[in-house]
Amino acid sequence: MGTQPTNAGIDFQQRVSGWILFNMVTDIDLANSIDIKENTYIEKVAFETRDIIDDLVVTTKDNEKLFFQMKRTVSLSKSEDSDFFKAINQFVRQYVQEGKSVNYYILLTTSNTSNPIKNELKKILESIRLNPLTFIENPLNKSEKSAFDRFKSLIREIYKNVTSKDMSEQQFLEFSSKMVISVLDIEDGMAFEKSVLTAISGKINSVSPQFFWSFLISTSLSFASRRMSVLCNELKDKWKGYIDKPKENVNSEEIVGGFFDLVLKEDDFSIGKDVVLVEGNEELGEGFSNKMLLMELYRFDDDGTKRLQYIDNNYVVFKNGIKMKVLHRTATNIGMERYLKENEKILPYDELIIAPANNIENVEQELPVKLHKEWCQRYIKENKKEFMNCLHCAKGISEKSYAIEIDDLYEHSILGVVHQDCLRPTDRVIGLITSDLFDKNDFLKKFDYNLWISSIKDSQAMLNNLKGSQMPPLVTMIWDPYGGTNNHFNNCIKINLSNGDFRYILDRGMVDRFNKSEAKKTAKLFNEKFEKNKNRDPYGYTSINYIYGTYTYLITNKNDNEDILECISAEVEKYNNHIGIQYRTNKNYYAPLMTITLLETEELLTINERLVFVSDPMTLKNYINNWEKAGLDLKEYELNILSTDEEFDSLMREYDRRDIRGVINPILDRRGEFGQGVLLENINKLNRVNR
Repeated sequence: MGTQPTNAGIDFQQRVSGWILFNMVTDIDLANSIDIKENTYIEKVAFETRDIIDDLVVTTKDNEKLFFQMKRTVSLSKSEDSDFFKAINQFVRQYVQEGKSVNYYILLTTSNTSNPIKNELKKILESIRLNPLTFIENPLNKSEKSAFDRFKSLIREIYKNVTSKDMSEQQFLEFSSKMVISVLDIEDGMAFEKSVLTAISGKINSVSPQFFWSFLISTSLSFASRRMSVLCNELKDKWKGYIDKPKENVNSEEIVGGFFDLVLKEDDFSIGKDVVLVEGNEELGEGFSNKMLLMELYRFDDDGTKRLQYIDNNYVVFKNGIKMKVLHRTATNIGMERYLKENEKILPYDELIIAPANNIENVEQELPVKLHKEWCQRYIKENKKEFMNCLHCAKGISEKSYAIEIDDLYEHSILGVVHQDCLRPTDRVIGLITSDLFDKNDFLKKFDYNLWISSIKDSQAMLNNLKGSQMPPLVTMIWDPYGGTNNHFNNCIKINLSNGDFRYILDRGMVDRFNKSEAKKTAKLFNEKFEKNKNRDPYGYTSINYIYGTYTYLITNKNDNEDILECISAEVEKYNNHIGIQYRTNKNYYAPLMTITLLETEELLTINERLVFVSDPMTLKNYINNWEKAGLDLKEYELNILSTDEEFDSLMREYDRRDIRGVINPILDRRGEFGQGVLLENINKLNRVNR
């Protein structure tokens, strides 16, 4: 590195590097947290390389390279001493050296970076990647044009210094389509670090998330100081004590790896036999009623036909037509012994008759069994993502569960995982899945770690805005039951400002879209409002954070470094994807959020006639403890994730029709009244009250 970075810069760089190592060793899609294409899985990480871009080089499993520069805070400066210039200089030199390639140059920073980079330039580069040619036709507002012109001038100057040639427009667009600016608030206490700890909780066994996160950061610093390169399999082998689980201590999100072990090792469990516990009946002969029968059974005939038929989730039918009620079914005798021991007090009968199969010891060597094992291996490879959720209820695996095979008469064979309370008697239990994680986070019932991590980036905009404001602990926010833009319409509204700049009307951080007549009508209403107020309390935007409102409102809510830009006029403009990308401020305004289902009534938790939402899974225990002190005792419950605003709105509308409003993160006083939280009010009902 050319200059010595600050301690804060080093810390940020190693936090990012640690997160990337974690993504590699646990096979997480890097696109969940960094703005690159989906299905980016890491094969190799190289630290402080001898490439021109030297911070970090990631090689993907598709053999693409991602060149990283990590700068915790940068400004759009052409000064050769600035971090931005140094990063861009390396990007351009790498581009010149490589020529045509599929590699990407990624500037990773935090929300502390200046707006022209984290907002304008970031969105412009996204738009160019979408379609470099049509981007040229897209209008830029004043601040965007300023940022883009400075960026373009800098790129061309550096290119000419390196090559002694002028950079063509095509070369500039080609370079820009390879450059990515991504914001990752991963520093201590920042928003994304909470998601990091949640992800670690879902992957690492027997180590606290905070401790392992510190280990990742320090390891990255060590690797960087030695300019090391590490391969995925090498690091997995080094860290197998943390990430590998014994067969019966597998974390749910690594069930696929556990399944590979189970399927590939012949001694782990049987493919060729069933161990079945059934209720005896008179069809078997006199004396079998009111008893249990434990049988070893062959699964396949010599031609591969299944010898048994499992039907209606509860019964097994033999070739001779005898039908028996199944209590439990496993792949091994050990699994059945565990079931009998754990359920001794609730078994229907005391007497057990054991019926072992003759000469079943070598069944795994038979050709039909080997063929089915091969099918199992292929199924696992092709259906990895499906193993992260319960086969029956589709909810996340975050507690002691079963690995099973389903091969009912009316269903195709399926491999996967089910919760204990979702297990059907005819499900063929392969193994028990448990983890120290489940015990430590026993309050996360049926929680989907993967869904939460993939949903949180660029989301919860409303809550994030509140964190940065001077709002009281208990605040009321409006909710529009039919908010959000309609993606089927093709018109948007541009607001022209007093300094020659412009903004687009947003709804929940997304460019709002209208049909033709509605767009004209809305633009007219805005123009009438601007004209009516222009001499007494004009409407405007703040110059940096784009807050909209009257002058009186904005003067008390703007930052000291912001100006107020008056709204001059509104006009209808044709919507396109470039506008949508460049001017959106978030992915979800409310979501992701969690609700809580009370299993006794199968109703969602409400407090004081408000539907309860929680925004951070790792703090749920704190809320539960608070509610218990106020007299609300949660016994059996499970969690539900609303991953999008559409899901949130749909649920809110359902409860709003019953006059039940919402509350996010409620803290109660000893009387059970709200002391902290976000109260949600239907804007339409408030308007009726005000009238």
